[in-house]
Amino acid sequence: MHGAEIKVEELVDPRLGGEFELEEAKAMVLIAALCLHQSSIVRPSASQIMQLMKEKITSIKFLDCHK
Repeated sequence: MHGAEIKVEELVDPRLGGEFELEEAKAMVLIAALCLHQSSIVRPSASQIMQLMKEKITSIKFLDCHK
């Protein structure tokens, strides 16, 4: 493991008491990393972010309220 790598579980708020979907947490980390990318070409648009969240983070139901 590289020095900059960290386990996703360590990034999640401990107040959740372990009650979260690991795959969804991994998806959020990936989306955040894309948003913070140095190259603006790589950074997703807001609509791309919303689409990724809808596809990868199914526990967030409020995203469907504007259909």
